[in-house]
Amino acid sequence: MTVGSANNKNGRRFENYVYQLYSDLGRSNMKINQRFPPRRRTKRNKIQVDVMYGSWPFQHYVECKYHRNDSIVTLRYVERFFEDLYLLKISSKKGEIITNTDFTRSVIEYAEDKNIKLYNYNDLIRMENQRRSILEKILRKEPNVRKNIKRTGLSRSFV
Repeated sequence: MTVGSANNKNGRRFENYVYQLYSDLGRSNMKINQRFPPRRRTKRNKIQVDVMYGSWPFQHYVECKYHRNDSIVTLRYVERFFEDLYLLKISSKKGEIITNTDFTRSVIEYAEDKNIKLYNYNDLIRMENQRRSILEKILRKEPNVRKNIKRTGLSRSFV
């Protein structure tokens, strides 16, 4: 799936797309659609995290916001994500919001104040190009059989 095709899919497919993109870019210990009990008092009994990566205590929590048209992510979504992190007792520095569109000015200011990273459509394009570059390097690289055999310590007569 590419950024362009993600624009035609629903939110769940966008979450899968982000999961695969982050995985291809080298994020480790990936998890998708995890549900956790809150660690603070609330009426909610579960809090859902779209994508997680990294190992404790260095985990990152990603909220994916998909829109079918040019709608911009508004402040209420970011405030809700900040509340989710708070209820889970997670530092907002570990939070990321990624969208296939863009963010309002108030969202950008709020996220900066709360140390939440934001990734918009242009960032998705940049990440896609980075992924493409990594995959092209892997696919274009021909194995150096002699070098690989030498590394194994086999005698020269086999090379």
